[in-house]
Amino acid sequence: MEPLRQYLKEDRPFFGICLGMQTLFEGSEESPGVPGLGLLPGLVRRFPTTSLAVPNINWSGVAPMRLEPWPLEKDQPRCYFVHSYRVPMPEGAAPWALACSEYGETFVCAVRQGRCVATQFHPEKSGTAGLKILQSWLQGSAPSGAAAEAPAAAPAMPAVPARRIIACLDVRSNDAGDLVVTKGDQYDVREKGEVRNHGKPVALAERYYQDGADEVSFLNITAFRDMVLTDQPMLEVLRLSAERIFVPLTVGGGIRGPERRCRWWGGSYVDAKGQSYSALEVADAYFRAGADKISIGSDAVEVARAFYAAGRKARPMPGGDGSSSIELISTKYGRQAVVISVDPRRVYVPDAAAAANHAVVELKEGTPKGPKGEGFAWYCCTVKGGRDLWLDGRMLAQAVEALGAGELLLNCIDRDGQGTGYELELINQVKTACTLPVIASSGAGTPEHFEEALATGADAALAAGIFHREEVESIVEATQMLVSDRRPLQLMAAVGEGSLNPYAGGRWKIKARVLTKSDIRKFNNSRGEGQLFKVDLKDQSGEMSATFFGRAVDKYHGMLKPGQVYTFTRGQVKTANKRYDTGDFVLTFEESGLSRGQGGGSERGVRSYEFRPLCDVAALAPEALVDVKAAAWCRREGVKDEVIYSVPPPFTFVAKTSNREMTKREIGLWDPSGPAGYSTMELTLWNESALGSDFQVGQVAFLKKARVTEFNQQKSLGSPAQLDLNPDHPDRSSGTAPFFPPVSGPTRSFASTPHVDHRCHG
Repeated sequence: MEPLRQYLKEDRPFFGICLGMQTLFEGSEESPGVPGLGLLPGLVRRFPTTSLAVPNINWSGVAPMRLEPWPLEKDQPRCYFVHSYRVPMPEGAAPWALACSEYGETFVCAVRQGRCVATQFHPEKSGTAGLKILQSWLQGSAPSGAAAEAPAAAPAMPAVPARRIIACLDVRSNDAGDLVVTKGDQYDVREKGEVRNHGKPVALAERYYQDGADEVSFLNITAFRDMVLTDQPMLEVLRLSAERIFVPLTVGGGIRGPERRCRWWGGSYVDAKGQSYSALEVADAYFRAGADKISIGSDAVEVARAFYAAGRKARPMPGGDGSSSIELISTKYGRQAVVISVDPRRVYVPDAAAAANHAVVELKEGTPKGPKGEGFAWYCCTVKGGRDLWLDGRMLAQAVEALGAGELLLNCIDRDGQGTGYELELINQVKTACTLPVIASSGAGTPEHFEEALATGADAALAAGIFHREEVESIVEATQMLVSDRRPLQLMAAVGEGSLNPYAGGRWKIKARVLTKSDIRKFNNSRGEGQLFKVDLKDQSGEMSATFFGRAVDKYHGMLKPGQVYTFTRGQVKTANKRYDTGDFVLTFEESGLSRGQGGGSERGVRSYEFRPLCDVAALAPEALVDVKAAAWCRREGVKDEVIYSVPPPFTFVAKTSNREMTKREIGLWDPSGPAGYSTMELTLWNESALGSDFQVGQVAFLKKARVTEFNQQKSLGSPAQLDLNPDHPDRSSGTAPFFPPVSGPTRSFASTPHVDHRCHG
């Protein structure tokens, strides 16, 4: 304590996270009588459970309270919170209060005093928004003086908490011994004798993170037959995932409490070799490998049975004797680190009074009735993938809450793999029985099913097969349907390029129209030969460029059509090079071809241009990009816009530097701009562009993003991103008759035979 206090007194760089923020205050209700560091005034208090699920596990808005909110940004992001205690809003001036959030009330979620910064939320688990905050702190400097304490001119109200969408990956060994992601049908993971294989765990988990999952959950479904501490492949999956995924990671499987011959003893069990391990040791291994939460399944049922067998009552909540796996792990790591996975099955009964010892529900429309038409059921908890026990779901929820669990995951066996929606009756029953956050699981088949579960009261929705089989385009698509004032959801995506930034990584999704598409260009660099092509995109927020490399070129060049609307996701966002790209940022799609394009709408749409006359090009710097306006010249109306005035044939040669065969074509252009009443300039086309268009003298040309080049102090234009001949566009004059220059201009021959002007070569 004292070295840390001295460190803080010296105003050295400090960043506290969650409990690291709470310890800065004078004390906390979590540890009565234990003093805090005392850097900041006040006590940390627990959330009331009368109207809230506690812990608060949500993505919530972070609203700055200071005029200069460094290392936060003025535009509030959504960040990941997981806590049961909070810092109440201060009374009067509190220059240390940096930002606030909301969960049933407004509370302080970030503080700053000198170079000491702390957050209640977890930036390291808040995706790209959190990483950006950490990077700002590492690379920036705290404001000082009056600027540090100046309050925000108009403090924003924090965005309300958002429900979570969780991607679940069931991991097991296939018959060849490889770890794969599988999915069962009512817990049967085999199809035609083989284990269903949806992909490799780390790669699939990273994809779901990039797609916008708020959390990723691994379930080691063979762990009850294997010893977790010797299951190095599964621990390696966690380690590798934690290096790539910056949202919470949950892992389940293999957490067993007491040895089965003595169910309430010591929290240990014995493996096949006679070695004894505690549940806490297994949890330690998972946490150290990168897990944020531990999911306990069958053992939680055993613990709850022992809880009731010992005569304990769930209400009031006295807890157990401290030796169960739930108590051991939650005592060391906190309640929020323990998720109880409940696997109930319907037990049909004819009426509500038929099962006096259990909580019976009436089955609503959409839930299958019993084999004899029974319209009532209670939910019998199961262990080890389906074996029935007498405990019902409500009893289990109340017992594990008393023992220190932080969250409940409801898996209804009857719904598993069916795609017919979640078991809404089970969700409602458990929510009314306890104050813990509840995750709906089993049965999602459409994005609407997520909405139904959250409307019923679930705090989060988990799914597996709907994502594995790509029955929704991405997790973002599922979350986009759920946005409402009553049930807001975190959207880890930018719906429009204007919201993108280099910190977005692959966690974005846009729908945009392709304006232009370049030819494929080959290149050589230090890594060898490569290929690329570029497109320009447009939506209601503006325009930007995208570049495709390597295998992405082979996959998407033929598919993307100018004028069509596509959905793009899972590429990288980089700062644009203004010499080559449109907009502030550029999207890049690498070797793996991570863009998903789906044409939307057959309309071509009107391409936008910012035309410059040819006379202006001479003043532009080399490598500048320019749109050149072109249209037919109508003889009776005088010279209007630009036309092609010479069409030499293409010629092929071998480049000296790369020793590759190249094709080149130089087209002469004319427009009625400049002091002389006209201007001329060459357009150089390469390879496919040189060969692919049927050029004719007098033809109309529209050039999008042609590159300015310079040779011997003479400006010309390079291959444009898009070249349209006789375009169907409002800016084009009618007719494509051959052009004849005005009498005041130079005398030229405009015969249909190829013409080489004075600057053409060859």
